[in-house]
Amino acid sequence: MRILEVTEFDLYGRGFNGYDIMKRINRDTDDTVKMAALRKVSDDPDVIPVLKKEKDIRLCDEMRGQENGALNMMSVLSLSSPALYRMKEYRKADVVHYHQFHNSNFGFFELEEEAKRKPTVISFHDPWMMTGRCVHPRECRGYVDGCGRCGRLDTLFGFKKDNSAAMWKIKRDMFRLADPDVIVHSDYMYRLTKENPYTRDLNVHLIPFGVDVESFSPPQTKDESRERLGIPKDDFVLFFRAQADFKGTNYIVDALKMFDNTEGITLLTCSQSGLLGEISDRYNIIELGNIQSEDIVQCFNACDAFLMPSIGESFGMMALEAMAAGRPVVVFDNTALPQVTHAPDVGVLVQNLDSADLYRKIKYLMDNEQERAVRGQRGRELAKTEYSLDRYNAQISEVYKTAYERQKYKLASEQKKIAYSFDGNDREAGKIVYHLEGIFARVFREDGRPIRLFKDVKPLECGADEIDYENSSVKKAVLAFNEQCYRLMLSKKLFFRFKRKVKTVLQRVFGVLKRMLGRAA
Repeated sequence: MRILEVTEFDLYGRGFNGYDIMKRINRDTDDTVKMAALRKVSDDPDVIPVLKKEKDIRLCDEMRGQENGALNMMSVLSLSSPALYRMKEYRKADVVHYHQFHNSNFGFFELEEEAKRKPTVISFHDPWMMTGRCVHPRECRGYVDGCGRCGRLDTLFGFKKDNSAAMWKIKRDMFRLADPDVIVHSDYMYRLTKENPYTRDLNVHLIPFGVDVESFSPPQTKDESRERLGIPKDDFVLFFRAQADFKGTNYIVDALKMFDNTEGITLLTCSQSGLLGEISDRYNIIELGNIQSEDIVQCFNACDAFLMPSIGESFGMMALEAMAAGRPVVVFDNTALPQVTHAPDVGVLVQNLDSADLYRKIKYLMDNEQERAVRGQRGRELAKTEYSLDRYNAQISEVYKTAYERQKYKLASEQKKIAYSFDGNDREAGKIVYHLEGIFARVFREDGRPIRLFKDVKPLECGADEIDYENSSVKKAVLAFNEQCYRLMLSKKLFFRFKRKVKTVLQRVFGVLKRMLGRAA
């Protein structure tokens, strides 16, 4: 069987984005796995970049920004989807497995069309696929009845206006028509899929992540890892992932403000830097930014406790890795983490969104070395028994087989290619074309002047939230737009942002020639 893993990055998040799955299956089975990554980091020949040039990725990102700003939508306009579906690795694949769809600038309308023609698996790494906009609904129940009343438009992937009902319907139609298999990794996520109207009847597979426990037992001692990272060997070290959205960094900062004596405490972070400014003069802080697996192992080996007070979490891979490393994990009482870490028996449970309680639990661990050791050992045993990597890999492989057998009817589809023609007299088509041509002018034209992409359609000025995305002409217009933009990008007839540079160089050349001719005269 030939499988294609589709994701944003290859190495960042390799434990859950398909990279490690690819390496294991290619090594241990007769199946063949390739990976299509929007942003390739490794030099692995089995990883193929979806877009080959950095300027094309920048163009893809700019298109996404225009989509969000002009349409209050996400994962509708796309340059990466037309590129993906042209790849020979995609055409040859028996099963395609999507990870982090919303980070990879792929388009829902292309996914709907292509998943009707090829066996498809989609991993829900968070609840975004089940909501009209947000990544973590928390206490909101809008995802159950169609959204449309979003009270947090400014959270991750925010909208200027509430278009969450339209986005919810786009996802609903895709899942109903494309019939993919879905993978979730926690009881919390499984519960959400059964509450959501358009995912409850899908083939949903609950497969907890697995971890290679032995890989989190490096040959270095704790002191050697600390020396490598520049940490005083006698410090108490708190390790956490710093992020400005859902990882609870602000609660960590508030808790750490409550310590009177901070001497001998090191804060070790990965992911984002610059979020600890309020306490930077009180603690020894080491910010590593985005790091890869081998560095994460060193961080766990060097730390005394791992903090993960996330506001929302669909599983919590780093919590599992901390347990594998034998380090106590501190979590808020919400979403998936208490169940994943078996808190309060293994994980250290903190009252939800309570910085004072977080301070108390950190202080308790600092003062009780034996408690840290006991919880660390319990976590490591839990990682071995409940989160076996061999079991995880076997279950993933089984999903590929069952998904192919169940969905192979799609391969007999008579309609092999996407049809881009639509009714140009449809009012809804006119509405979306008005916005699409404006977006095209802003992205591809340096002067920003309008350009007619759809000469047989009369643009109809309207607000972005007035468009009926369920309308077939709207879907076809978006598909045609994405296709045209991708072809233009490949044709090299557009200079994009390099046009200004070319113009400047020519002006300088003509200026030199003019001066030379003037001297000759």
